[in-house]
Amino acid sequence: MRVRDGSPLPRNTLLRVRDRDTDALNEFFEFYFDRAYSYVCRLVKNPTEAEDLTQVAFIKMHRAIHTLDPERDPTSWVFAVVSNTVRDHWRSRRYKQSLQNRPIEDTPLSDNLTAEDDQAARDTARVLEAALDSLSENLKAVVLLRDYEDLSYAEVAAALDIEEAAARKRHSRALQELRKALAHADVPRRKQAQ
Repeated sequence: MRVRDGSPLPRNTLLRVRDRDTDALNEFFEFYFDRAYSYVCRLVKNPTEAEDLTQVAFIKMHRAIHTLDPERDPTSWVFAVVSNTVRDHWRSRRYKQSLQNRPIEDTPLSDNLTAEDDQAARDTARVLEAALDSLSENLKAVVLLRDYEDLSYAEVAAALDIEEAAARKRHSRALQELRKALAHADVPRRKQAQ
């Protein structure tokens, strides 16, 4: 799970964002871009495509920034725009024609792991990724927003344009499906220190 990087942007900054102040817009985009990119990257599994989609989402936000409510935390609004951008992409003909399996990047997970632990962690990550990929797009989005982005159920609901009860129900159903998938998976066990 991700730990929040701090409190939301102050109200005066959001007022300046809504008024299209360049410095405030830069601060807004820098504050949210990495979180949005990380979410999109988990959804589409392609860093280049994720960067493109995140940029498209931020262009859409820029066009609609005048609708931003400075009295509310904009996190759910940001993720709503990002989620809709990804959903539009998934519905596009270009995406449907380009579907293919994409391998996990072969980058080290940590400098502190032995080669054996690193491989076990990679294997576990592959199993978890396969389990996440087995979920429908709706259930996967809820898990990523709730468990990876640490959004509240209300924020998840706002981001996906559903009721909060539906967000809770989808999350519960997704976790049940993940438990089933992982129970049947061959998850490598880390050796205990002697």
